[in-house]
Amino acid sequence: MRRLLVPFLLPLWLGSCAGRPDDGDTGAADADGDGFDTRTDCDDGDPGVRPGVAEVCNGRDDDCDGVADGPTSTDAPTWYADADGDGFGAAPYPRVACAQPEGHVDNPLDCDDSTAAIAPGADERCNEADDDCDGEVDEDASGAPTWYADADADGYGDPAAATAQCSAPAGAVSNDDDCDDGAAAVRPGADEVWYDGVDQDCDGSSDFDADGDGFDADFAGGADCADDNPVYNPDRRESCNGIDEDCDGIIDDDAWNARDWFQDADGDGYGDPAVVREACASPGPGWVSNRGDCNDADATIRPLVDDPPGDGIDQDCDGVAAAPRVPPIGRWG
Repeated sequence: MRRLLVPFLLPLWLGSCAGRPDDGDTGAADADGDGFDTRTDCDDGDPGVRPGVAEVCNGRDDDCDGVADGPTSTDAPTWYADADGDGFGAAPYPRVACAQPEGHVDNPLDCDDSTAAIAPGADERCNEADDDCDGEVDEDASGAPTWYADADADGYGDPAAATAQCSAPAGAVSNDDDCDDGAAAVRPGADEVWYDGVDQDCDGSSDFDADGDGFDADFAGGADCADDNPVYNPDRRESCNGIDEDCDGIIDDDAWNARDWFQDADGDGYGDPAVVREACASPGPGWVSNRGDCNDADATIRPLVDDPPGDGIDQDCDGVAAAPRVPPIGRWG
């Protein structure tokens, strides 16, 4: 029976398939002609939306996998976790997504995502860390100390050879006090050898200034007349002590403690206040230290003499001429 029925029914089955659309023999329509019917096509009105098409970031489910703009989107950017919130992400933690995920950024440039102070462009500091993520540690660090080359190894550096870095370079010191970094005998605190043309102790004073007062000795062409005593030099003000303190070649001239002397032309021991000279000692005969004479041309006129009345002359220089004496009025008998 089965052998007879199969040949008989085959034409009927073949005839029933005639006239159906090319839809994979599902019987469903393919309105957009993209080869997928409504059972598999999630948008049968757009031939660009169908299974197998490349997903892109456009807000729709291009490949009909149930997810719009999924991680398989061909143009989805890569995002990187930014745990410390410094705007730079960690390379080992990428994430592909059309939209930026929370806590992620678009770069993998952070070399330490646990510390916000460490990031590209940050200030390098002396902390043995690569603060600016450039692959170098403590280079050009802000606040780094300055070191000075000490070529002669005398403990004092050359101010013209400075380097700023976190640790001391070989052969460098932290001071710039050396005035000759090619001679170890020339340094601060060294014994000065006077008049040899070398400033051994680097104090900036002339080699011909033995007392360090800023003035050279006379024989070296300078102006210091006492190069063994810093008190005496051209800046010194003269005083009455018998020494040429200001090195002008004159002793006790213009001394701050000089006194006034007055001319005593009449030799009465009293000077004329109108003729005065300032000096440490009396300029010589005819000069006294008082100015009480009111007439230096007459020795009889001076302080403390008798002032005869009635002659109109102030003999005792008290500023008043004695009045004439008036005889007493007798009694009338």
